Amino acid sequence: MLRVTSDIWDDQKGIDKCFSAWKKWQGNEQPGFWIDMDMIPFGQLQLMNPEPKSAEGKYQYESREDKENLVALAGHGHTRWSNFSKDQMYTFITMRAMAASPLMMGETYQLLMIFPLP
Repeated sequence: MLRVTSDIWDDQKGIDKCFSAWKKWQGNEQPGFWIDMDMIPFGQLQLMNPEPKSAEGKYQYESREDKENLVALAGHGHTRWSNFSKDQMYTFITMRAMAASPLMMGETYQLLMIFPLP
């Protein structure tokens, strides 16, 4: 397995990166060698980085710069749901299956079933 993209997130840029990588690497797949287009960002994301709040429920930032630095360290924000539309999800998973890219998801089955794929 060879990773052929940088981190993929739940935006059109991520989908475009995967299509570009697929175009570049298509035809090179074979048993034991698969192109890996990174994770599938469906469902609930960024679980390891909840937004910091005080006991009163207010955000704990000393400055705007502090908030921006915290988000930057987390990748793309704090605990949240995927920003993909249903059409983007269908496109994304279909592309992955057609490209024979490993289908790895870090989501629980119960949460994924909120929007089941056929």
